[in-house]
Amino acid sequence: MTVPTGFVQVEFFDRTFCVFISKNQTGDPGAIPAREALLIPVSGRVGGGDIASMAVALMSMATSLVECSLAQAFKRRQSDGAFRGGPIQGVPHGLGENYRWLAALYAVCLIAASELGFNAFQGNTVAGAVEDSLGLNGYVTGDLLALIAGFVIFGGICRIAEIADAVMLIMAIGYIALALFVLIIHIGQVPTELATIFQNAFGFGQVERQVFSRPLPCDISAITDPLIAYAGRTGCAPI
Repeated sequence: MTVPTGFVQVEFFDRTFCVFISKNQTGDPGAIPAREALLIPVSGRVGGGDIASMAVALMSMATSLVECSLAQAFKRRQSDGAFRGGPIQGVPHGLGENYRWLAALYAVCLIAASELGFNAFQGNTVAGAVEDSLGLNGYVTGDLLALIAGFVIFGGICRIAEIADAVMLIMAIGYIALALFVLIIHIGQVPTELATIFQNAFGFGQVERQVFSRPLPCDISAITDPLIAYAGRTGCAPI
């Protein structure tokens, strides 16, 4: 999608900052600002996988744009005034009623992937980190996460947007501050580590071992980490 859209993720990158400072100008109390609409999908992606996998995310931004554009084109206002969109609405309205079965199949697959894949992965990561650092049982952490997530989700899209707006700011500042702190206290090791990264990434010996020595199952994380870090091409962003 990057080439057909003319590298849209680069062309309109500056608009990202305009969105962050935008306000709700519709006057509709049920609507959310563009900034919060942007942060909802971002908050569900960042932190789920390796930060190095963001290269995949950069290339997949165009796919997300197409997904969200289709969601806007085929969204429908419900009787309560709220909008419903995403592939579940886009498939029957865009392709026709004969494809409603495909929308139902997609909904089932997305629920399974979200619960057993993204949510389970992130919950397990948090529970493991808390148990290793604080000694708190993983089941207790999981129960707390479920209660907090339930409070946010069952509050509707407006509550989700408000929480995402606040949490993403804390996450961004925390990521940057922690990275700078680690670099500063280990500044003497930075040149050596950078050299090691390049040697291990571009050395002929490493390529040979990857191709001829290690079986594919050992390297499957190279595929799954970028997919978990960026949920593009699953259609969950416009939902």
